[in-house]
Amino acid sequence: MSPEISSPALLTLPLELREIIWFLVLRLDSPYWPAPYMPSPFIASVNGPKTNSEYGHHWGTEEMTRLLRTNRQIYHEASKVLYEQFTFSFGYSCHIRPFLNQITHPSRLAIRTISLFYIFSLGHSPTDLTFEERRRRNTAAHVQTVKDFTHMAASLPGLRRVSIAIDFVGPVVDAVEQDWLVESAVALARPFRHVEICGIRPPTEGFRAGTQRAAIYLEAKRRVEDMER
Repeated sequence: MSPEISSPALLTLPLELREIIWFLVLRLDSPYWPAPYMPSPFIASVNGPKTNSEYGHHWGTEEMTRLLRTNRQIYHEASKVLYEQFTFSFGYSCHIRPFLNQITHPSRLAIRTISLFYIFSLGHSPTDLTFEERRRRNTAAHVQTVKDFTHMAASLPGLRRVSIAIDFVGPVVDAVEQDWLVESAVALARPFRHVEICGIRPPTEGFRAGTQRAAIYLEAKRRVEDMER
């Protein structure tokens, strides 16, 4: 009679195999690799800001965090996979500080990739607001966002990649306004100038920008690349 062969216990597998398992459990079957639901209003995903009809502005599910609550060893191993391998995306900068306050210091050190989103509100038509009115409308939010981004950059020393999606709601009137928008976009990236990869992009993949918007994205991208050098 051949001796009975027992299956290896999960925690006796090599760490490299366990980390692959933790990643697959956290990812589930979604093509977007969503990170677990957490109780503050931030979105976590790999492919940038997403929405989820069942959980509103939360991306991911509470059920996925059960892995982190299994035991202490799995918590530490799976948390490392979560924070190092997933992209954390924020639709609004006001969600950054609550998120940072609720995660542990080791988790902040482990985060490698974030995706951010910002909207410039330019009015409904070229005659709706003057340039100064449009600039004043955006100044307070822009200043606060730069402060929030600066706080995030200082709190996440392990960051390796930052993607900032920018949208312009309303018409871009002239070259003066275009220059202002380029400089404002670059200012959003400036807190992350120490990060290996920092880029500015349109709000969605495949987004078709008009001539003026395309010029803004291209010039802002060029300036951010020069800033990194």
